[in-house]
Amino acid sequence: MSFEYYIPNDTYESKIEIKKSKFTAVIKSVNTVDHAKEFLSQVKQFYPNANHYCWAYKLGSPNDDTMFGFSDDGEPTGTAGKPILAHLQAMTSLGEVMVVVVRYFGGVRLGKGGLIRAYGGIARTALSLAQTEKRVHYNMYRLELTYANFSQVQYINQTFDVKVVNVEYLDYIYPIIAVPIMNESKYLMAIHSYYNACEIV
Repeated sequence: MSFEYYIPNDTYESKIEIKKSKFTAVIKSVNTVDHAKEFLSQVKQFYPNANHYCWAYKLGSPNDDTMFGFSDDGEPTGTAGKPILAHLQAMTSLGEVMVVVVRYFGGVRLGKGGLIRAYGGIARTALSLAQTEKRVHYNMYRLELTYANFSQVQYINQTFDVKVVNVEYLDYIYPIIAVPIMNESKYLMAIHSYYNACEIV
């Protein structure tokens, strides 16, 4: 599993017309099936009465092969959803993403090869336009520190990109911290001699 990857930071669109059929690809970050259904519904409302709403998504990290889905939505099997998904899977650093391609049929049949090129091509173009932001997964910990050790741990926090979420100042200092999972084992090893107690929260 990837603990650090990229996701679209907004909704992006790309349009193309092929033999009078109008294709629009819409991209957005999604991370649950319900979120994907909601996004699909929004696209249908924004582009009403289209002939096809074909889509594909990756709900998790880029290399999680269990969290994907796709639909041809009435197009010949394998000509729409799979080509879209293929381009999603080719984006090895991109996760939590869905592409919906809307088609208004123009009266000219494209054939299976033409459909695969059309759906795959518009998905690829839209993905190339999307701006991204980094997604980092964290585990939360509560530490018990002496006042003497707190400043040293703060320095180590910066080294491992650990975020201090909250701090209680009592007889001891009790920071709640967010530790990037990719740095977790090395971070805990680095601070093990400074805390009195450490628990995941």
